Amino acid sequence: MDDSNIISADMAGGPPVEEIITIDDDDDDDDDDDDSELLLMHKRAAEPSAEEPQAKFIKSYETGVMVQSSSSPTTLAGTDEEKVSVSELLPKQGLVKAEEKTASKPPAASYAKKPGVQVFDDFWEVDEILNHRKAKRGNGKEYLIRWKGCGPDVDSWEPESNLTAAALDAYILKRLWNESESDNQSKQAEGDPSKLSKKELAHRAGMSQLNMQEIERININAPGASERVKQARRNGIPICIVGHHGWVQFAERWLKPKEGSTAGDLLDLGREYELDIEKLKEDIGDESVPVIPKNYDETNPIKFRISAASFLDNCWPSGKLQDEHSDRKTPPIYLHQWQFPTSDEVSRKLCTPEGHVSLPTDIFGLDLLQYWLDNKPFSYFQYLFMGEESTTSKMHQDNGGLTITIAPIVGRKEVTLVHRDDGKSCFYNLDATLENVDLDRYPLMPFARIWRSVISPGEILVLPPDTFHQCRNTTPCLSYSKFLLDKLDLVRFLKSMRAKDALEVHHPEVIWNAAAALHSKADEIMDSDATRENLWEILETLKYLRNICQEIIKRGGDPSYTKNDWRNLVRDLDVTLSRCDDIGLPPVSSAVEI
Repeated sequence: MDDSNIISADMAGGPPVEEIITIDDDDDDDDDDDDSELLLMHKRAAEPSAEEPQAKFIKSYETGVMVQSSSSPTTLAGTDEEKVSVSELLPKQGLVKAEEKTASKPPAASYAKKPGVQVFDDFWEVDEILNHRKAKRGNGKEYLIRWKGCGPDVDSWEPESNLTAAALDAYILKRLWNESESDNQSKQAEGDPSKLSKKELAHRAGMSQLNMQEIERININAPGASERVKQARRNGIPICIVGHHGWVQFAERWLKPKEGSTAGDLLDLGREYELDIEKLKEDIGDESVPVIPKNYDETNPIKFRISAASFLDNCWPSGKLQDEHSDRKTPPIYLHQWQFPTSDEVSRKLCTPEGHVSLPTDIFGLDLLQYWLDNKPFSYFQYLFMGEESTTSKMHQDNGGLTITIAPIVGRKEVTLVHRDDGKSCFYNLDATLENVDLDRYPLMPFARIWRSVISPGEILVLPPDTFHQCRNTTPCLSYSKFLLDKLDLVRFLKSMRAKDALEVHHPEVIWNAAAALHSKADEIMDSDATRENLWEILETLKYLRNICQEIIKRGGDPSYTKNDWRNLVRDLDVTLSRCDDIGLPPVSSAVEI
């Protein structure tokens, strides 16, 4: 019996179940038991006596067994210390081989012999989790259970708290798979040439008029690379940076060089690597990650979360779910935009100074997001994406006024990009799609600036703020995405603040904290004999920040601080910037145009 499919729940008319319970079955008999079966246990805890405190139950993750922390066993409903008989609760036709085996030898009998431990081994068996709904009380969900050996007349809704994470993961994965299967079948029907030949011909004719450009690759070590990068970013042109090592240094432990390839001091993803799934599971397997089906709703994409271990076991090459659907080439489930720094455990492992080597400041300026939160010396806007071949994100635009970077760690990803000024006009606020080009309905599509390229490990795709983009894995792919904010992005960042289009980004705090932190850092460097290696870049960034603060004073847009607060900050920045002449520094460039 597979302990990943065991859940505890409350029976009709019984008291609420107190804890989730899993049992490891060490009995090797009856190996033909269906691993997909779900078990449900009925546990009734009696009221504690005056002499004896109520026992507390703790799940042991080492054994997968619910253990009792008190040395005295809990009294169960019925007679004192008498286990509820399954035969009294469940119709005879509902009993199965697993229950018959339990009656003679409890699956976890060895654990029951330990002092202070009692294991409950009476179960109701579940045939299937059929559906889910919003709970009638509270904000959780309820799940519809079909009992083994019973008909639909005794189906019951059970609260989410009664399911183990593994059982819930199994339901979510199968549901997402089935949703995608249904979508594929409908698309195959729609693509019947006998019915839609005119539409397909119109689409092909429209595609022939679209000018899809290749994304320019810029080696950061080449002459003039800095100016080429900055010019492209100012014009909203996406680029692909190559030649930078250590961008995803945190992933080094998950990678093993392929035969004939060697690793260097800094991680160079241009070399050939394979993903070590076991080490990846060791680092992040217990984390809850967002997953989406192939046909997700882009207005509300993330509706389900499962454990990273379940995703890696079921949705990566040779996964269990893929084996169950052998007629499908790849599982259509995508680990989508997992913001891993929000986990304290993962951030301690991955968000270290050694785990990420920033781009040189002449390529990309100081990242102002790192100054947002005083107690966190890293940016929260870092994400992992992972999926099999053909898993796709739909064309969309990320608000917030931030630059987006995308870097494959293993595998390849095809990206299709539309210039930030053309998505709303030439693509009609994304009503027009590249999957169905209809120039009779959307005649401006050929005027859009469109790029399509496949990016590989060792390349860093740079998307200027507000770029429209969609991605499709051309091979199984794990990729890293990071949002950045430097001086060149500040006007778009200010525009987003005024539009309030990304409430998760606290724009005024980012601007204020970055200006205050760099102001203090600049004064500290100029007041000491310390190296002034980055001083010019700090002062250059302060000049841009000073002008953004002045714009907020003149035209508003921030309720977080008073105008007097901003005036005092601008005054302090002006004092610091005026010291350049006093210490013989070159003048800082002119004010940024608003």
